[in-house]
Amino acid sequence: MGWCLLLLGCLCPLLWYVAGLLYLCKYYNRDPRERDGLAACFFAVSSYSSFFIS
Repeated sequence: MGWCLLLLGCLCPLLWYVAGLLYLCKYYNRDPRERDGLAACFFAVSSYSSFFIS
């Protein structure tokens, strides 16, 4: 799910925020395989936000 959200986030960056929220809420404790994809989305949303804020 995390990697799909990362790829679909290129079309709709709102999905990166959803995945970042799931990462911060520790959704990956339910399924540890999701941790890498959700972390990638979290870094994507943080770089996306810092790019447009600056």
